[in-house]
Amino acid sequence: MNAIEAFLKEQYALNATEVLPQQGGWAALAYKVNSGDQTFFLKKYEKSRASTEELTTYIDDYVPVLFWLLNHTGLKGKIPVPLLTAAGNYKCEDDEGVYLLYEYISGETIGAQDLNEQQVVQLSEIIGELHRYGDKISVDTSKVKENFEVPFIRSLSGVFEEEFARLPVDLKDRLRPYQEPIRNKTSEVEQLSAKLRKSVPKMALCHTDIHPWNLMQSGRQLILIDWEGLKLAPVVQRIKKHG
Repeated sequence: MNAIEAFLKEQYALNATEVLPQQGGWAALAYKVNSGDQTFFLKKYEKSRASTEELTTYIDDYVPVLFWLLNHTGLKGKIPVPLLTAAGNYKCEDDEGVYLLYEYISGETIGAQDLNEQQVVQLSEIIGELHRYGDKISVDTSKVKENFEVPFIRSLSGVFEEEFARLPVDLKDRLRPYQEPIRNKTSEVEQLSAKLRKSVPKMALCHTDIHPWNLMQSGRQLILIDWEGLKLAPVVQRIKKHG
């Protein structure tokens, strides 16, 4: 029994007979887990990756919303939801990573392929169904609500202000032409952020990261995966990262 098999036994009471590495995304490692006549998908967010904290901090906040969507909307069979651990938790972790276990989806990632007409229709239906729901559902959405804050602005401004004097001369020479344009843009973003925080836009549940690499075709059904960015937000955020 290897380390992952032992871990699955401990955390999920799962007797894994085979653990096969799969092609993961930029955010996590992936494994296909066989257990008798059942197959599972294990997602491992490595703690050594800078992105892991951001992607795993809100698991206990967004997964309950996914369970609600699965059980109360037309999204059943169209979205993946993690399996609970033996202790009833949404996730588990060790020194190396944070883990989510799913039922295995037999299918192919859309990836570099173009969506066909049927897939476009199904994606539209998934998005439309998702956007029907907001903060009136019976689970807490306050932790996934968009607050319009832009924390990266402070660190970016610091590079061009407080830290600039300590940079090597050749690097300062390269960055100096961009100081003023970036200062203007960061100021503009901060003003927009403040304006949005004072506004009361209509909000709905949004995936926020819809693109072909987060879409799978399983049989005749298109499935929208990777819900780490689930937000209660203005509906334009469904495409905020990929236009």
